[in-house]
Amino acid sequence: MKKKLYVAIVLGGFFCLGLGGVHSYALSVDELAGVEFTVFMSCDNEVGEYCESNDVGVEGFIFEDESTFWVETFKDDSHFDLDFASGTYEENGIMLAADFEAIDELVKKYVFDIVSLNFFNALLLGQSEIAYYRYRIPEFDYIKEDEAKCYFIGFPK
Repeated sequence: MKKKLYVAIVLGGFFCLGLGGVHSYALSVDELAGVEFTVFMSCDNEVGEYCESNDVGVEGFIFEDESTFWVETFKDDSHFDLDFASGTYEENGIMLAADFEAIDELVKKYVFDIVSLNFFNALLLGQSEIAYYRYRIPEFDYIKEDEAKCYFIGFPK
């Protein structure tokens, strides 16, 4: 009996994922454009001034157009004195990949590498690898100081 229930749950899960994939393939990238998500994330390590270890934070992901992506904390300039920020995203079925880079006060750099599942533009579920770099004069380059893996769940605003 337990085995039949387990098989039914697994097959039901695959069926739901299949429906999500069919629906997502029918969506164009333009449909994610203009959508903003409130994201609840937890990082496994401290990353510069962005997040603390095992702390649950609230963030915003902004998909401006067909390819432009923003992490909201860096867009509003209230927490960081940005000199440069740029982000892109790409959808492939229900899979969503995004990259974001921000340079703060010319000496601090944050790099986000995000992989997520996008369920009908109603739920994001994924992980982000965040790296923190500081500019070092002797090397004349950014040297990685911290990195963390963050898991998140997001809902449209």
